[in-house]
Parts: sequence; structure tokens; C-alpha cells
Amino acid sequence: MSIRFATALLSNDRSTRVQAVRVFVAVSCFLGAFFAGRMVLADFNAARATSAWPTTTGMVTRVAVEPSDKIGKSFVRVAYDFTVDGQSYTGAGLRKREGPWLQQRVDELMAEVPVGQPHAVSYNPANPNESLLLPGADFQDYVQLAVIPGLAGFGIGLVVWVIRLHRRSPA
Repeated sequence: MSIRFATALLSNDRSTRVQAVRVFVAVSCFLGAFFAGRMVLADFNAARATSAWPTTTGMVTRVAVEPSDKIGKSFVRVAYDFTVDGQSYTGAGLRKREGPWLQQRVDELMAEVPVGQPHAVSYNPANPNESLLLPGADFQDYVQLAVIPGLAGFGIGLVVWVIRLHRRSPA
């Protein structure tokens, strides 16, 4: 198959070259959607798994807002101390998937996680150094998850379109 594809790309016949490029683009889109979907799904499942982590009470020691290079968005950085089985830890995780937030959400997070106040800390029982103040999947995770079928559908649609064009073209 790859030899036929290379031959088609090097062909002097313009329609054969165009067809080969279409096949390449369609297969690349489909494979890209597949692998991107797998990564998004893995991230989503990891975020959801954190909601089953045990919790303890910790103390928020720092909350800072750092600007993002994305206009109108900022990062919220936190630090907190907590104890598990008599051992002290310092955490810095807010959510499993950290990303820049719109200003409205930044204000909500600042109010939700005030400095000097106790807050529930979820921690990985196998590694308490891995901890979060806000476990579970959030709206952004669900939006990304919803995009997967669209990407896969686009890739499949592109492959079907190329196959139909190939069948219609004169031999």
C-alpha cells in the first residue's frame, strides 16, 4: 500500500497526485483525532479518579494570580499544608488539569480558596505528595470530552469523502 501511495505522489498525472494527497490528509485527520481523543479521555479519567481520593483538612497558605499569555485569562496558584498519618505535606495543586481561567472564574476561585482558612485537601493515598484542593472533573474537562466525537466524526467523514471521490473518478 505504501509503495502505491508513494508512486501516486510521484505520478505525472495531476489527478492521481491530488487523490494521494486527499487520502493522506484524510487518514492524518482521522489518526490525529483518534490519538488526541485518547489523550483527552485519559486526562478526563485521571481527573474523575481524583474525586475518589481520601480527604483531610489543610490550611491554605498562599493564593496568587499570574497572568497568562492568553488575553483575558490568568492562572491561579495555590499552596497549602496538610497532614496525613502524622506526616506533614505541602501541596500546590488546585485541579488535576491546571489551565488559564477566565477572570470571572479566577474571582470565584479566589473566594473559594481564601488564604489562612482551612480547606478540604484530596490526596492520592499511594502518594500523598500528589494532592488537590478541587478534585474531580470540571466543566472544561467535559467540554474537551464532548469534542472527541466531533473530531472522530470529522476524520471518518473525510475518509468517506475521499473514498467516494476515488470511486467517482475515471480509472
